[in-house]
Amino acid sequence: MLRRLDLGSLEGQDEQRVVLAARAGRRDHEHAVRVHAAADFSRFAIVEYVEDGVGMAPGQVHIVDPAAGTSFAVPAPPAAYGVAFSPDGRHIYLGSAQRGTISRIDVAAGRIDRQVAGPRFLHHLVISASGSRLFALSSSSSYAVYDLPDLRARSDAAHPAGVAPAMVELHGHGVASLDGAFFVAPDAEDPRRPPTDRTYVIARLVD
Repeated sequence: MLRRLDLGSLEGQDEQRVVLAARAGRRDHEHAVRVHAAADFSRFAIVEYVEDGVGMAPGQVHIVDPAAGTSFAVPAPPAAYGVAFSPDGRHIYLGSAQRGTISRIDVAAGRIDRQVAGPRFLHHLVISASGSRLFALSSSSSYAVYDLPDLRARSDAAHPAGVAPAMVELHGHGVASLDGAFFVAPDAEDPRRPPTDRTYVIARLVD
């Protein structure tokens, strides 16, 4: 259930209920879901977790439009950690950490219409402030950039020295600003410091 909370009154309002099908399997992750929102909260993606090769039943990615009261579903890529919404609302991009692929959802058609190779162990997809590029961030010292909307002309680049150690240990941590201009990640662990004494690095994403 997606519910809107009024921060003034703290009253909740039911926006929309999405029914997830029961999934049989041999793992404890069949009921794990992640919810991602567009920057303007006009749409949400409810991503069911699935892995290849471990006997898990297929999952779905449910795309929800609360204003219209509608939703549709597409097959979930395995370990789909990266999710990004195009500013114009036409496309949603899904990144698979397990397969190293990036899939594009055509929102109007309600289906995945394109898939390209991406980095392995992909954890975040971030669309640049201009909306013209997609940054694919993984647990690696490098990152990949694609031209949008067609995911063309992939280029790979190394992270700057001050950012690279943190990105190698990314493992799903970190968060992008809503405008796609910055990415914040925990700094690399330092055995000389207690685990509670963590610092963060801020990377600027340049078009």
